[in-house]
Amino acid sequence: MLAACMLLLAALAQPYPEYTVAPDGSRIDLPGGTSLQVISDDTTVSGENVRLTYHVEGLLLEAADFSDTLLWLAPRPRSAISSAISTGRRRLYESRSLRLINLSGSHIGGEITVRSGRSLESASLFTAYRTWLMDGTPLELESVVQMDSRFASVIARLADLPGGSLDQGLISIGHWLDPQSFLIVRGEQGPLLRLGLPSWDEEGSMLVLDIPFDSLNTASGAMLD
Repeated sequence: MLAACMLLLAALAQPYPEYTVAPDGSRIDLPGGTSLQVISDDTTVSGENVRLTYHVEGLLLEAADFSDTLLWLAPRPRSAISSAISTGRRRLYESRSLRLINLSGSHIGGEITVRSGRSLESASLFTAYRTWLMDGTPLELESVVQMDSRFASVIARLADLPGGSLDQGLISIGHWLDPQSFLIVRGEQGPLLRLGLPSWDEEGSMLVLDIPFDSLNTASGAMLD
């Protein structure tokens, strides 16, 4: 994991190709007839006083002579439904969806949407970003930048937070820091860290901040300490 993150950080300093994403975020076509595709699996179990619906999406790498499922956003339906039944759940609606945003160099970026509750009508909504290495390994913020005082001060300035700790400031405006909710995107002057700060409310909207990497301390320094 350390070696892969170091390669990612090195790639950030170099020009890297970007690939076109389908308008609905369901597919990225690569050279040689290879593609990344969003796939899904879902199950509904219903009976007397029981209604359990579960939907989850993942990412498939496919070519003419092979295919490989890189990741699922959560356990597959059989496991999730069995777990719900074993805990006595009789009403459940859960959906975890993926929208691809970019594929650049060694990393894949996307947006996840989670709806969860007793039914579709009562389900709460959660939206966040996610970034994975090409083998499907999810990345944490601390794998890319140092989450130090400089990091906190940049976020506080961009989000116009009141004084105090970063966590308290974000809570005061209805958001929080998810350590996996970020993308790495191309900016006019170089790569940007795009933070998606999830909301505490039921609308699921994010506060999005674009931060140039040169305004932060990258994780490479911490890794080499």
